[in-house]
Formats: sequence, structure tokens, C-alpha cells
Amino acid sequence: MIFPPLDDLLQHAENRFMLATLAAKRARQIIETDRSNDDQSKAVTIALEEIVSGQTRYDRTKTKAGIK
Repeated sequence: MIFPPLDDLLQHAENRFMLATLAAKRARQIIETDRSNDDQSKAVTIALEEIVSGQTRYDRTKTKAGIK
């Protein structure tokens, strides 16, 4: 079973491509700041949990999407 569920994640993004891009960019930020100290949680898992909880979101602009 995938956690968080894909249906819940897609409520926070326009489509799967945008979700994958958002999660990848946030995971890179987590790796750079070394917030993934917990051995059980990988950076992508942390990023997905942040997206579904509303801690990570994006603003779509004409040029590119920015993570907040």
C-alpha cells in the first residue's frame, strides 16, 4: 500500500507530472538541508508527507512553478 495515497496527493497538485516535480524538488531541498536524519524516512517520503499535510505547496506562474 502506498502512503500517502495517490488520490490524497493529487488533491494538492494539478496532475501527476506536477506532483512528481513538486515532490522531487522538495526532496532535493530536504537532502541539501539534511533534514532526513531519521533512518526510517527517506527524503521523498518526507516530501510526500509534507505535500499531503499542506506544509509544502506551489504557486504556478507563467514562467515556472515555485515551491513555498
